[in-house]
Amino acid sequence: MSKKIFVGNIAWTVTEDDLNATFSQHGEIEDLVILKDRYTHRSRGFGFVTFVQDEDA
Repeated sequence: MSKKIFVGNIAWTVTEDDLNATFSQHGEIEDLVILKDRYTHRSRGFGFVTFVQDEDA
């Protein structure tokens, strides 16, 4: 099982801190990223959360 989960349909106003606050309730987070457009630097509406333990994902 993977420790990394896909998070889709993220509003443009959501920050990595917001996502961290939401998902840290379910376990320790190793990495978190919201992908951004390379030109506008706005959120592309999806990202990935990687947990320390498989069970948390």
